[in-house]
Amino acid sequence: MKWCGECNRGIPNNSGVFVDLEKSKIVVTLTLDHVAPQEALLMEALVDTFPRVASLEYIVERLYLHEADEPEDAQGLVRVLVVRLRKALEPIGVEIATYAHSYALEIKS
Repeated sequence: MKWCGECNRGIPNNSGVFVDLEKSKIVVTLTLDHVAPQEALLMEALVDTFPRVASLEYIVERLYLHEADEPEDAQGLVRVLVVRLRKALEPIGVEIATYAHSYALEIKS
């Protein structure tokens, strides 16, 4: 078992979602093979805005810090990344919900 450096609680070695009611935190641990850096940045943006939605524009800003690096169809790329990340998160009961031009993490109960 691994230990969280912040709260000193045990974190299982496998993937999962853990709720710490004392600190009002949700901890998502993932063991994913072949995760692209942009998928990791997308997940980070969704976690940072949880439980609120992350707008498509916000996600693009997080993926491309410099506007010059942003591809012409950045929003289309985000949609592709969301599809890939949904597949990776499904086994641990985490979904990415789609709203009007935004996304949000949702945890199945």
